[in-house]
Amino acid sequence: DFNSNALQHLDLQNVVDGGFGRHVIKTKNTQFDVSAGAGYNQEFFGSFSVTNPTPPPPTIIIAAVTQKNAEATVGEEFDTKLGSRSTFSETFNYYPNFTGPSGYRYTFNTVLSTAISKWFGWQFNLADNFLSNPPDGIKKNDLLISTGLRLTFGGTK
Repeated sequence: DFNSNALQHLDLQNVVDGGFGRHVIKTKNTQFDVSAGAGYNQEFFGSFSVTNPTPPPPTIIIAAVTQKNAEATVGEEFDTKLGSRSTFSETFNYYPNFTGPSGYRYTFNTVLSTAISKWFGWQFNLADNFLSNPPDGIKKNDLLISTGLRLTFGGTK
């Protein structure tokens, strides 16, 4: 996995991870999966400046930080159809550190999608990325809420 997050000054995060998973529920309209494993996470946070609360100088430079650690992975994923036009999906992954700075991180994502017609739809997304031990000056949470309209062009095959 490769990620970046400008709001948390995360220039690059790369994760190598492996494990196992299992369907707990698998029906025509609903699926619920659980997974567990282990991996290695590297996070490269860039340098940035913040306003100095007691100037001078007016700003303080926060140095770049690299964090590397082995971590466990525990997760779940839920997908379901809500009637004939709507779907709901949700994933949650928790990563406690084994090595490096003590702490954990988690990711949570959810999507609600509704087809208003064959070519027009509405979507609502919520994403939360959390770090329990970010470098100094970086917020722990990055919460994103978005909504949008979806247009589908072309026919189905």
